[in-house]
Amino acid sequence: MLTQIAWSALPALLSGIVLAIFGRRQNKRDKAADKREEERKKSEVVKLDLLVATAELTRATAVAVKYGNTNGEMSEGLRRYNEAIEQFREFERDKLAEQV
Repeated sequence: MLTQIAWSALPALLSGIVLAIFGRRQNKRDKAADKREEERKKSEVVKLDLLVATAELTRATAVAVKYGNTNGEMSEGLRRYNEAIEQFREFERDKLAEQV
């Protein structure tokens, strides 16, 4: 009688073990995908900030050339560019540190 109970419980036990292993692997994949997505978002924000800062500096330069004076726009554009490029370099250093 005990052997019959054991044999009848065996398929459920094996199914549970297989599903637990599958679930654990799926969770690892999901966490890795979430991490990649967060890194991608951060990368896009950093790149977009740098692009906007470059555009602001370019506009300030064009205004300065056109009118012959900077009118404060050049300083602000340069400040914004320097902040954005520093964030970009920091992001690159973090990525390189993760790879090592």
